[in-house]
Amino acid sequence: MENFMKLFAVSLFVILSVRDVSLARTENSENKKITYIVHVAKSVMPTSFNHHSIWYKSIVKSVSQSAEVLYTYDKAINGFSTSLTVEEHELLKSQPGILKVTPDKKYKLHTTRTPEFLGLNKIASLFPKTNKSSDVIVGVLDTGVWPESKSFDDTGYGPIPRNWKGKCETDQAIADNVNMLSLSLGAIATNYFKDNLAIGAFAAMEHGILVSCSAGNSGPRSLSVDNVAPWITTVGAGTLDRDFPTYVRLGNGKKYSGVSFYNGKSLPDTLVPFIYAGNASSVEGKGDGACLPGSLDPKKVAGKIVLCDRGNMESVEKGNIVKSVGGLGMVLANTEKNGERPMPDAHIFPATAVGFTDGEAIKKYLFSDPKPTGKIVFEGTKLEVKPSPVVADFSSRGPNLITPQILKPDLIAPGFNILAAYPNNLSPTSWTSDPRRVDFNILSGTSMSCPHVTGLAALIKSIHPDWSPAIIRSALMTTAYTTYKNNQTLLDLATNKPATPFDFGAGHVDPVSALNPGLVYDLTVDDYLSFLCALNYSAVNIEIVARRNYTCDPKKQYSVTNLNYPSFGVVFEGGNNEIKHSRTLTNVGEAGTYKVSVKSDVPSVKISVEPEVLSFKKNEKKSYIVTFTTSPSKQNITQSFGNLEWSDGRTVVRSSVAFTWKLK
Repeated sequence: MENFMKLFAVSLFVILSVRDVSLARTENSENKKITYIVHVAKSVMPTSFNHHSIWYKSIVKSVSQSAEVLYTYDKAINGFSTSLTVEEHELLKSQPGILKVTPDKKYKLHTTRTPEFLGLNKIASLFPKTNKSSDVIVGVLDTGVWPESKSFDDTGYGPIPRNWKGKCETDQAIADNVNMLSLSLGAIATNYFKDNLAIGAFAAMEHGILVSCSAGNSGPRSLSVDNVAPWITTVGAGTLDRDFPTYVRLGNGKKYSGVSFYNGKSLPDTLVPFIYAGNASSVEGKGDGACLPGSLDPKKVAGKIVLCDRGNMESVEKGNIVKSVGGLGMVLANTEKNGERPMPDAHIFPATAVGFTDGEAIKKYLFSDPKPTGKIVFEGTKLEVKPSPVVADFSSRGPNLITPQILKPDLIAPGFNILAAYPNNLSPTSWTSDPRRVDFNILSGTSMSCPHVTGLAALIKSIHPDWSPAIIRSALMTTAYTTYKNNQTLLDLATNKPATPFDFGAGHVDPVSALNPGLVYDLTVDDYLSFLCALNYSAVNIEIVARRNYTCDPKKQYSVTNLNYPSFGVVFEGGNNEIKHSRTLTNVGEAGTYKVSVKSDVPSVKISVEPEVLSFKKNEKKSYIVTFTTSPSKQNITQSFGNLEWSDGRTVVRSSVAFTWKLK
């Protein structure tokens, strides 16, 4: 069990060489330099150069004597980076061998209890009793990584894996025999040949590296999911069964639930005066209830709990303002825009947060009672909270903006209120005047969920070292769950209604089941090249993504629906009422016979599979075709959902299905 939990902590290296390169350097003229990523057709290097790096320098000097090659790439992409003026950039594009020149893009970072919540304590006995299970190397790209944290203490771990070559950079990660890459960052989805992260991930995949990326924190807006390339495992966020509850008791006896990370000295256990910030305005204050600087009258606030509206500034700073004018505590109420989910914060004095409806109810009491009173009670940490998991409201959602036939996100994992190692040169609020320092902090975001999936993939890799990245992802996806034990669909925190595959993809990860998935959907580099051909990419664009000369066969009919993906995105458009997808399953379990079952949420969509029964020998592959048919007289809907399952009576291999109708 000890070795197992060490593995979950994961032997990892930390990519420390992330540079914050701005798109435009602050030079006030048309000659300002911009950093560019340059993709090169390495195969056309003139024979007069004995190394590509010398050729790259020659190319740069041909357009600007003052320019330098900042970095050369030969694993993730073929090319280099350099800083040029706009005019020099235009000259560079015309040089022989240049495939593409793009401005370096800023990527947004998507940023305990989980081993038990994920059931990892149940599977320790399945791991090899050798040190091989420790030799999975994971690369992590994120900010806030604190190498000095006790989380990275390798005392008792033994030597580092022999195949680790020990240099920490993204391109170098491929050369350093990394097994997994966890990338908690992303940008607005764009065509794959324009997406440097997708291009680098393709090269990693080609070298047998599983790349998992955060889905983004732009939810619940639809079409907001990032990192949608099919060779990337895209991870959304769900909640844990852990909460940090409080309650607000009013003088009229009513009680309202809240949340807070505050763990300092509590308020008296008696009712104290309570006031709404809008009723406690200073002479200069606007009385809008937001507790902005200078807005509160100390004479009206001293010795009282203050209700403040969320928004306009950091919540913890609002508490400091209330404290500075003599307030005893604060209740932070969501506005209608914030909705019903209160956000806990590491407050500097007794404070809690409540949802919009509860906040309005408390205000009604404060306005109606001539001498309102209340108290805040902090209940510490609560476990086994139900329902859980719930899709986090901030988690980015599908459909896939670039290729809707590829359902994204792929799955969800714990990413809400996660206990994380934290830099001890920052306060838990990141507020400069907050004197507190902590070794761990509670953080939320798909930056938290992505490493969970990477760690689980590492566990699977340690037991099944020969499995490809696609097989590992398939195992995680087809064994994920989409319902609670009462068979009700996972909820969406944004709406408190059932979530959909556009929210959770294949579902929430279940590592216990993923170790023995039965059947898997594998993918090779050739499959992905056929996928690029199906997108009608030019030879140049394919070379940008795949770093090779590749010509699509004009006699072959390529289709994105034939990519052997573990889920289905079905797009009805142009009057086409029938869509076919082909898939191939590989048996990684014992020999057996699997029968298919299908479900469509709406009667206007039919799903049929041929054949309906597949019998497998061990390691055998079998193919099937699934036909999705919609009625021309369908209801007035733009999307619906379903699922497809193969089962031998013991193991269920499940695929989510999402249907989209595109208007003419």
